[in-house]
Amino acid sequence: MYGRIRMGGTIGWGLVAPIAGTVVENYGLRLAFLVFCGIMFVNFFVSQKFSFGNVEGHETSNSGIRTLLANRHWIFFLFLAFLGGLGIFSVASYLFPYMAVLGASESQMGIALMIATLTELPVFFFGHRLVRWFGAYRLFIIALVLIGVRSLLYATVNSAFQVFFVQAFSGMIFPVMWLAGVSYADENAPAALKSTAQGVFSAMTFGFGSALGGFFGGLMLESIGGRGMFLVIGIIILVGLVLIEASKRLFNRPKRA
Repeated sequence: MYGRIRMGGTIGWGLVAPIAGTVVENYGLRLAFLVFCGIMFVNFFVSQKFSFGNVEGHETSNSGIRTLLANRHWIFFLFLAFLGGLGIFSVASYLFPYMAVLGASESQMGIALMIATLTELPVFFFGHRLVRWFGAYRLFIIALVLIGVRSLLYATVNSAFQVFFVQAFSGMIFPVMWLAGVSYADENAPAALKSTAQGVFSAMTFGFGSALGGFFGGLMLESIGGRGMFLVIGIIILVGLVLIEASKRLFNRPKRA
């Protein structure tokens, strides 16, 4: 039921997105950053009221990570998480510059963001059913395929309004990937390493995947433009997915006597 808690972030994101776009368009980025600081200051005091239960089991951080990385299935899963971070962050970082090239205003960018976040809500709310129906790993693979297809779709758009249509489909992808990844990490980590597993999954997705997606995405945006960047990233994700799954099947093939 983690998705129903994560819905709070989606609701806040979706409500503020069009407001932020209007603020930036009329008053500039400085005021937007100041408002953000104010909201985070309030969050600081709210977070002091959180309470946490006791953690069962204990294993040091370094030994816990080594234990996870000794599992071949986890290695393949982390490579897949890397591809997910690459695809998610390339959109989060460079969709707006791409929309600017297409002639979109800051308000239209805010609307595009709102569309994507609103379509997240039903997925987060019913996500536990999707995990139960498809299984965490299979659902994660489906999400990666959709992330690759989404990048290819962005490479074909010619106007801000066409971006809106892709966004309506796009918003359902991140919650599917995130819920599936969180569920897989929880299901396949030893009892004493569940928190470590979530941290490693997040680090691979929003650490390594996001970092390389941001770095090389920026280089590609500058050299071949947004259309070319999304085309290349879409191909990398889909081809990488095929190679990882093929390698997994190859290594897991029973050895002949």
